[in-house]
Amino acid sequence: MYKRQGYQFFFVGGVALSTASNAALIVGTTPAILAVVSALLGRERISGFHWAGALLAITGIAFVVGPSVSFGGTTWRGDLMVMGSVACWTTFTLGSASLISRHSPLYVTGMTMVYGGLPYVVLATPQILRVDWSLVSTWTIGAMILSSLLALNLAYVIWYTGVQRLGPARTSIYSNGVPIVAMFVAAVWLGESLTWTKIIGASAVLGGVLLTRLGRRLLSQS
Repeated sequence: MYKRQGYQFFFVGGVALSTASNAALIVGTTPAILAVVSALLGRERISGFHWAGALLAITGIAFVVGPSVSFGGTTWRGDLMVMGSVACWTTFTLGSASLISRHSPLYVTGMTMVYGGLPYVVLATPQILRVDWSLVSTWTIGAMILSSLLALNLAYVIWYTGVQRLGPARTSIYSNGVPIVAMFVAAVWLGESLTWTKIIGASAVLGGVLLTRLGRRLLSQS
C-alpha cells in the first residue's frame, strides 16, 4: 500500500526535476521490467511475443516523446526519482497480485486508499489549512473531485481487475497507452500538433499490445 504512495512521491517529484519526455520514456519501460521480475519469481510464463511486444511498445514511446529526450545533465536527479517510481510500481503490482487472488478489486482499492492515504493526510494537513479556499475556483475543485474519483478510484479498480484476470506482466503492457492517450487529448484539448512521427509511435505501441495479447493466447493453448 505504501509502495503505491512511494510511486506517487517519486513520480511527481521526478517530473518536477526532469522533463515530461524523459519521464514518459522511463515509465514506458515498466512493462518490460515487471515482466522480467515476474518471470524470475516464477509468477508468470512470458512468451517471446510478449518480449517483442514490450520492445515494440517502448520503441513507439520513443517516437512519441521525440528527440527532446536527454538523460543526464541537469535532469539526472529527476530521472533517478522516476526510476524509483518504476521500482515502486513494479513491487506494488506484483505484491497486489496475491491480495487480488483473495479479495475483490473494489476491496483492495478501498484498503490501499485508506491505509496508503493516512500518511498523506498527516503530512499534508498543515499545508491544506494554509490554503485560502475562497481563491480556489469551482472548476479547480471539480477537477480535484473528478481526479480522485476517476484517475484514482475507478482507474485502480480497473487496474486490479486486469491484474486479477490477466496477471501483472500482461496488465502492465497497457500502461504504455498512457502517453498515447495523453498525446491525442493534448491535440484536442490543448491544440498541440499531431506529427507523423507521433502517429507512427502510437501505432507501434498499439502493435506491441496486440503482440502481447497474441503471446497470451499461444501460451493458453500450449
